[in-house]
Amino acid sequence: MSRSVEVTTGSRLHFGPLACGGGEGRRFGGIGVMLAEPACRVRATRAEADEIQAEAGDTGRVREILDRVRSQLGQKAGVRIDVLAAIPPHRGLGSGTQLSLAVAEAVATLFDARPDSAAGRARLGHRGERSAIGLHGFDEGGFLVDAGKTPEEAIGTLACRAAVPAEWRFVLACRRTTVGLSGESERAAFARLPPMAEALSNRLARIVLAELLPALRAGDCRVFAGGLSEYGRLVGTYFAPVQEFPFSDGRAWGYSEARRQAGKTGLVQTSWGPTVSLCCESEVVAEREAVEIGRQLGSDYEVSIAAPLNEGAEVQIVP
Repeated sequence: MSRSVEVTTGSRLHFGPLACGGGEGRRFGGIGVMLAEPACRVRATRAEADEIQAEAGDTGRVREILDRVRSQLGQKAGVRIDVLAAIPPHRGLGSGTQLSLAVAEAVATLFDARPDSAAGRARLGHRGERSAIGLHGFDEGGFLVDAGKTPEEAIGTLACRAAVPAEWRFVLACRRTTVGLSGESERAAFARLPPMAEALSNRLARIVLAELLPALRAGDCRVFAGGLSEYGRLVGTYFAPVQEFPFSDGRAWGYSEARRQAGKTGLVQTSWGPTVSLCCESEVVAEREAVEIGRQLGSDYEVSIAAPLNEGAEVQIVP
């Protein structure tokens, strides 16, 4: 029987960039966190001819990655790819990046050419055009601060990585019928936006350095969640001209603001949404918040709870 390689990675939440457009120095950057669920799991096996077992929407992407990796490695042998678990697409969970990296990692490892850096994985998986949170998250897990990239750099530099307390949980809420921007629509949205004001970039950086990172190290979920909420509110205000509200989902935005006005921690959108999240100090608190969020947003929302993922992708070689 042919050897197989299985790669498992998690979802990523991206809470927004630190800088966009114009000016000198680094661009984009941002902060994010890896979650254990929803997960992406891929198996690659040597075969006489190529075969891909995946959801219809993923087949073309998997084929493209397989061909690119083999071309870069100078290989022609057949490969069977099985996508055993997939992250829901276009929900702001990093599904495209994690699938691309998992397939590239599995195929490269199958040919004894596993990349040894995030930049190497970016080349194989063709990722990192703007954010490198998903790339570094695939490598290391945890809470990540991407410092952005200069025009000469292929991917954003990892400025800081910190473990998230294992008992913390993230409540995720997403309207089932809505999807976030991606591909050409995403590029067009960025093109419509003015450069992010330096004062806003400075404020976001201060939240990261003076609130989020110290709170993580102290295990203070209340301060961390509050800082995330404020970071997301500020970033959302910048993106509002291209997504109608500070969140792409107006109902979720309205509920988040109502929470803030009532003295509770607001929600934070991931990437272009529509998923929003709330960090909680324990499973018990998360379960209570999930019930309340589901009740307030309505039955057309899917609400789930995810644990943080504090390690990089798991790679298993099956003889």
